[in-house]
Amino acid sequence: CEQELCMSLLQSGFGSSGDDYEITDSLRFRSASDAYLNRTFSTPTNNKKWSYSVWMKRGTLSTNQAIISSNVDGANYWDMRFNTSDQIFIQNRVSSSNLLVSNTTAVYRDSSAWYHITFVFDSDNSTASHRNRLYINGVEQTLSANSGSGDASYWNVNAVQHNIGVSRTLNSSGGIWAEYDGYQTEANFIDGQALDPTDFGEYDANGTWKPKEYTGTYGTNGFYLPMKPTTQAELQNTVIFSADGTGSSVSGFGFTPDFIWAKNRTNTYNHELWDTVRGTASDLASNSFAAEITDGNRLISFDSDGFSYGTGSNLYVNNTDSVAWGWDAGDNQPSTGHSSILYTAATADGTYDIKGFGFNPDLLWIKNRNNSERNFLFDTVRGVDSSKALVSDSTAAEGLNGINATTISTIEDGFRIVESSINSGELYFNNRTYVAWGWDAGDGDPVSNTTGDINSTVKANDATGFSIVSYTGNGTSNSEQTIGHGLSTAPKVVIVKDRTSASTRWSFYSTDLSSDGTYAVKNLLLNTTGAESAYSSQIRGIQGSNTFSVRDVDANGNANVNKSGDNYIAYCFSEVSGVSKFG
Repeated sequence: CEQELCMSLLQSGFGSSGDDYEITDSLRFRSASDAYLNRTFSTPTNNKKWSYSVWMKRGTLSTNQAIISSNVDGANYWDMRFNTSDQIFIQNRVSSSNLLVSNTTAVYRDSSAWYHITFVFDSDNSTASHRNRLYINGVEQTLSANSGSGDASYWNVNAVQHNIGVSRTLNSSGGIWAEYDGYQTEANFIDGQALDPTDFGEYDANGTWKPKEYTGTYGTNGFYLPMKPTTQAELQNTVIFSADGTGSSVSGFGFTPDFIWAKNRTNTYNHELWDTVRGTASDLASNSFAAEITDGNRLISFDSDGFSYGTGSNLYVNNTDSVAWGWDAGDNQPSTGHSSILYTAATADGTYDIKGFGFNPDLLWIKNRNNSERNFLFDTVRGVDSSKALVSDSTAAEGLNGINATTISTIEDGFRIVESSINSGELYFNNRTYVAWGWDAGDGDPVSNTTGDINSTVKANDATGFSIVSYTGNGTSNSEQTIGHGLSTAPKVVIVKDRTSASTRWSFYSTDLSSDGTYAVKNLLLNTTGAESAYSSQIRGIQGSNTFSVRDVDANGNANVNKSGDNYIAYCFSEVSGVSKFG
């Protein structure tokens, strides 16, 4: 994969009926995200003969849309694409000579249809017009020029990058060009054989062209891409499990997690937060301002598909249910929109830059690891300032919340702390150790959102599925009030905190929490050990794809998520393929 491949899986479900071959999955290419696949070939079985078969469904018409390509420079490349006239255009250029420049006479403009494309290169064919053959749905297509001089192509060449879904042929700077937008599946490249479309498809009893399983060999550079989902493609996942009274292993993430957030759902035990930066023996709690606990019997290991925990953890108690959320931080990949940093405070007052997120953080969560200090949260919508701290382990309103003589602001790749009293600062205390977690809400300034009943100010990042939402309560009681969140996909998790009034809880909503007949959904509270519950004032749920809703039911509307005149902040997380998964 190249760039931030924006993949989604489509249950295409086309193919023959009964016991015949059926395709059930496909890969979504988004040109706006520079999404494509690439591979560097080795020495081919036979550069003079090869076949390529793929099923495609177009997403954008009348633009250059690459199917396959290879490119070294302007003198040597191979390119097949839909052109601006919606024809299939093919060019083979070797040593500055165009061995083939051709396009179909037919056009392909049905964006609702699946096209089966088979291209066959056979320079040994004695009939010039059959050295390059193109078939659509089993029918050979007429090419505008099809003699194809020369005995080699620049597809299937040793030590050259080959691409699916992008071309580099006409971009002198070497950048990507003609990105494909749409779906592809069942891609077969056969190195060393000139095959027919009937090796990959067949007509059913109704005369409809259907997929057929390819059962032959592939050659040295050949490949098969069924475009099926893989657990390795996801960078966030959720597991639910039950304990038997002993330490155990939890699996199902599909990757080795770098950040684990776990909570016993049955009992009122602390949340537990671990990450690979601090190591397995370091445990923090979102609902407590206690110092980091060092205990090697809580989290035993980060495993290839999950983690193992011991009897020191709150997860082990017999016959209790727990949930764990896991994130894969990779190599500080910016595309995940989440990262972690460790830092140790200096011994002198001054200005200190803490960097290494890989992006400019919009939400900062900072916790001292070796002393009893609070979980401090800052975000760029409210403004990152020491006087605007929120604390997840407390019901306190926005304010200093114990931060003394310290200023904080965001900078490129991290944040800056100016400490004028090194022995009293909550964010930067002499020789103490800290962890900072950061989330990326995208570029640009916060914008106004008038979608819901209550207007909001939003900073949103669709690529990472995260938005920060600020709103002022209207105090409407006994009624759901909707609020725009700014994401194009409905969030799976919403967290809300009252910034104005003290003694207001942190409401945590997930689409996968339980429900009851009275309030329809249950919430968790970040600031307590409480199990999930239906509260009289709560985040109600997701209304369509554009808004979430809140409800206050007391007579005066003076509750935690929609008090009249109070300012609120909400953190919203939606599901993005390759970035996050909730369930």
